[in-house]
Amino acid sequence: MAYCPIERFGICLSTWKFDITVLGTLNPTEVNEFGMEVVAARTAVVQGVTEYLDHRPTYENLWLITLDDEGRASHFTEWFMVRKGTEDDS
Repeated sequence: MAYCPIERFGICLSTWKFDITVLGTLNPTEVNEFGMEVVAARTAVVQGVTEYLDHRPTYENLWLITLDDEGRASHFTEWFMVRKGTEDDS
């Protein structure tokens, strides 16, 4: 799902846009690759790409969002890194 904060007539007028994919949720009974039980009830895993429409680099994003009993975010963790080949040369 792509997002542009300022869009008119199908044209992005912002200096950036964001594409997001929900990769899934973590089940508290899952066992990770190290054999440890993951305690992450109601935690969504989201992958995103922030693309700037000027000279700035593109960023890869990974979010872990824990939801409370009413479906609102109660905890948020983000990791980001510059996408290889889009580094700013200025």
